[in-house]
Amino acid sequence: MIPATFPEQLFTEEEREILEQLPVFGSDEPRLLKLIEWLQDIRLNMDKSPSDAKMQQLAELLHLQMVELFQGNAELMDKYWNLIKPKENEAPLVYGLDQELAGYIDRMFDYYYRQRE
Repeated sequence: MIPATFPEQLFTEEEREILEQLPVFGSDEPRLLKLIEWLQDIRLNMDKSPSDAKMQQLAELLHLQMVELFQGNAELMDKYWNLIKPKENEAPLVYGLDQELAGYIDRMFDYYYRQRE
């Protein structure tokens, strides 16, 4: 298990302090285990529409967990997501988070946030 490091030029000191508290992949931290379980569930159900009730329930769970992990800092959540989300023809930075899954999650959240407006 190697803790992540966060570039000073991308994140403020306050943001890095929050990021350093994130669960480390490979650990048995309960918050991480929940996230992995939900990501697996999303992958298994990507044949459903992102607006499907089950997928929106998962979006809600992920949203609430992200708010907790990032201490309510929505800007930091977006910056972090854009950092870890694989770019075209790039290998995933986070094991299992390939372009297809990341794109589907984006669509789930797009629908989720539109419904909350």
